[in-house]
Amino acid sequence: MGWTLMRGSTQLARLELRDTDMPWFLCSFHAKPAYADVEPLFTEQERLLDAQDWDAAERLWADMHSQMTLLPDDSSETPISEF
Repeated sequence: MGWTLMRGSTQLARLELRDTDMPWFLCSFHAKPAYADVEPLFTEQERLLDAQDWDAAERLWADMHSQMTLLPDDSSETPISEF
């Protein structure tokens, strides 16, 4: 079971399920070359969360999730826009 992180029609990364620790899914992460374009967003989100700047983190999170989605391997499942 896995997902592909997409930005429009561009593949950013591949996530493959390794385990679960509800509510978390523990995945291996395989970046594609295009991931370099969005990696700074994830780095900044982590920095904002560490700094407990919740408002800025929420704004960045909303921006990130408006651009990206996780497409499941099983096409009968719904794509995940909030991850």
